[in-house]
Amino acid sequence: MGGVLGSVGYDFQAARSRIMELTGLYRHAVRLGDELAQQELKALVDDLEQEVTAAHAVAGSKKAVGEDGL
Repeated sequence: MGGVLGSVGYDFQAARSRIMELTGLYRHAVRLGDELAQQELKALVDDLEQEVTAAHAVAGSKKAVGEDGL
């Protein structure tokens, strides 16, 4: 998915929306019994959740230090 923070910032809402979309697809794959799709979708969700966690850490450190780094 893209970088953690760009020049504008991380789009947490878009990431959360994508996670929900992938979760729905995962549940559908479970109902179909498609184990390969389940593994792929779970990996995508895990990657996105790690990206969001990293973006929260960066955003939190910027708030603690200040946007200008001082």
